[in-house]
Amino acid sequence: MGLIQKEELPLRLTAGLSYREGNTLQLIDISWRNKLLNGQKEVNLKLGIEHWLLRQVCLRAGYSSKSISTGASYRYGYSKYEMQLDYAFIYPLSSFVNTFGTHRFALSVRF
Repeated sequence: MGLIQKEELPLRLTAGLSYREGNTLQLIDISWRNKLLNGQKEVNLKLGIEHWLLRQVCLRAGYSSKSISTGASYRYGYSKYEMQLDYAFIYPLSSFVNTFGTHRFALSVRF
């Protein structure tokens, strides 16, 4: 009546470290995936740094084996509520032609 198939799900393992000194955060992350759609394995290394200026403005930069990124945040708030606007520009390091990168915006509310 039916087909019996055995299918393995892909496995991804990720490990990372971060170090904060004052208003600066540095991080490193590595991930491994055992199977992609083309059957190959993948290792992805990510490095990043962010620095908060005056507790309201943050500047970020990052690198991965697939892309480079820059970004900024602006934080505004009272004692109970805090809003944060994030912006990032991500540029792929691949063989795609005619790409100008990705712009990402996020709005967060903390309470």
